[in-house]
Amino acid sequence: MSDEFEYSKLEVADAHFDAACRAFLTKEHSAVIVTLSGVAEEIYGALISSTLGWTKEHQPRAIDSLVDWAATPEDDGGLGLERKAAWQFLYATKNAVKHAKDPFGSTKIDPSVAIYMLLAAMINRIRLGKLPDGPSLEATQLLMEIWHQRPAWVEAEARKWEQAGV
Repeated sequence: MSDEFEYSKLEVADAHFDAACRAFLTKEHSAVIVTLSGVAEEIYGALISSTLGWTKEHQPRAIDSLVDWAATPEDDGGLGLERKAAWQFLYATKNAVKHAKDPFGSTKIDPSVAIYMLLAAMINRIRLGKLPDGPSLEATQLLMEIWHQRPAWVEAEARKWEQAGV
């Protein structure tokens, strides 16, 4: 008798996304949210690509949509940031959390990256036609409240991203 279980990739992504939502709602460590959300976002993106017959190069990365938004001029509703700075902020944190290049080093995690990563996973999940339910519904509602409060929050984020070395 085996203790192994078999899960579809969608079930794995959903499990990671639901766990990320629960971690977000209970204010757990940002690294947990970044990691779980990142896994879900990538799997959802791969499923979208596969469904549409796209190659891996065309895989829709919701995190890239957030980078695009951050690089959009402020007059057009974005943050007006340098694309490279926005990309480094989101991807560098995600990669620093999940890779151990220096296992004895430390990793800086801006808590807002956890929100962005959870948003990215949510975007790709919705792109698959999976509307929020259970813990993801509550997390989605809270994320939307945060998003709609964004003028002061976005300005604070923009200042952070403009700092040297970000």
